[in-house]
Amino acid sequence: MDYFAKSDVYFSPITLGTVQLGLPYGIANSSGQPDMESSRLILDAAIAGGITSFDTAPSYGSSELVLGHYFSSKQKPFIISKWSLHDEKPRLTMNELRKQLDEVLKERAARLEVSRIPALLLHTPLMLKEYGAETTQLLRESVQDGRIGKVGVSLGVHVDHELDELWETLQDEIYEIVQIPLNVWDQRLIRTGGLERLRDSGKQVLARSAYLQGLLFMDEEKLPDHLASAAPWLRMLHRLAEIESMTIAEFAFSYVRYTTGVTSVLIGAETEGQVRENLRLLNVRPLHEETRELIRQQFANVPEYLITPALWNVWNKHEGQRS
Repeated sequence: MDYFAKSDVYFSPITLGTVQLGLPYGIANSSGQPDMESSRLILDAAIAGGITSFDTAPSYGSSELVLGHYFSSKQKPFIISKWSLHDEKPRLTMNELRKQLDEVLKERAARLEVSRIPALLLHTPLMLKEYGAETTQLLRESVQDGRIGKVGVSLGVHVDHELDELWETLQDEIYEIVQIPLNVWDQRLIRTGGLERLRDSGKQVLARSAYLQGLLFMDEEKLPDHLASAAPWLRMLHRLAEIESMTIAEFAFSYVRYTTGVTSVLIGAETEGQVRENLRLLNVRPLHEETRELIRQQFANVPEYLITPALWNVWNKHEGQRS
């Protein structure tokens, strides 16, 4: 039975990100990719803790296969996968787009061992600029014929600009879920009012990067050279966490969880212990409004490359002489 099929409340307060189940992932990852037994324990801990929503993608290595195998004989949770458009021609025809989506859904269903994809997000959302009407029609048809449950987009590197460019298309009711980056350093959608617009339009907002792939936990003395400029921002983060008498994890999680408009916080884990620790954070209180204001003021100018993991390797390559 699908969890999604019996309830309209498809997101749990924490959504487990499963890239770690398919790849060695995260700048602070010290244990590598979990083996199958460790993955089972991670998922056991998630289910036992009440997590019902899981995020994956074909680019996450074997993550989809791990989820499919684990849930093959269990009640199916709300699994979110992705579609990255392959656009190698001047312009794809409607039939070519339909064929590509059909292949994506067939592959996702086989890997996840489901008859219907609970949620499919566009991993290359700017495809909607070129193929907005066609993509929307195809996704609507796939929801109507029962191959997809929910549809949405995962906004990327330039999240604020992407939201502005896609806003008109996203007003279509078919797009129910929007995944965004959000953390104490990355407040772009708060400053621009984008998160408020998403909330007011009734979108379910899945917030990722609460810990910035573990960068917020790093010792400034152990930062890699290409991220050394994060040191003063880390010192400021520690000072603010001390004001609230919280650990960095408590502080960072509380900020995202209690940001108005956020439906679920997407958190990854390399061990079952990390799952339990993140579940414990559900009991953490909100930050004081004075502290949230300090966060807004003091982290207003964090460099874009520090809050954008996709740029870290690019920056490292271009600035290799500093490493």
